[in-house]
Amino acid sequence: MVVRSAFAESRDSPLRLVAKVGGMALVYVAPLFFTVSYRGIPQVAGALAWAMTAIAEASTLRLYRRPFAAGCALPVAAAAYIVFAVESAVQYWRGRGGYWKGRFQAPARGARRV
Repeated sequence: MVVRSAFAESRDSPLRLVAKVGGMALVYVAPLFFTVSYRGIPQVAGALAWAMTAIAEASTLRLYRRPFAAGCALPVAAAAYIVFAVESAVQYWRGRGGYWKGRFQAPARGARRV
C-alpha cells in the first residue's frame, strides 16, 4: 500500500524524493546509527536526538493508547518508509507506478493505462 503511493506523495518529483529520503534519514535514522556505531560525544548526541524524537511522538502514542517505548521504534519505521518511497519511485519510472489490485493508480506520464 505504501509503495503504491509514496512517490505520488512527492508529486512525482525526484527532487522532493531526495529531500524526503534525506530528511527522514537525518532526523530518524542517523541518531540510531550514531548511537550504536560511535563512542563518546557522537554516541551521546545520537542518543539524545533519538530520545527527543521518541518524546516528541509521546502525545500521539498516548492518543492511540500505545506504549511510550513504541516511539523508540521510529528509526525502524522511517527506514522502512525510505525503502518504500524509493521502490515507489523506481516503479513509477518503469511505468508501473501505483500498480495495485490489477490496475494502475498513478501511472507514469506517457505510460499506457491498462
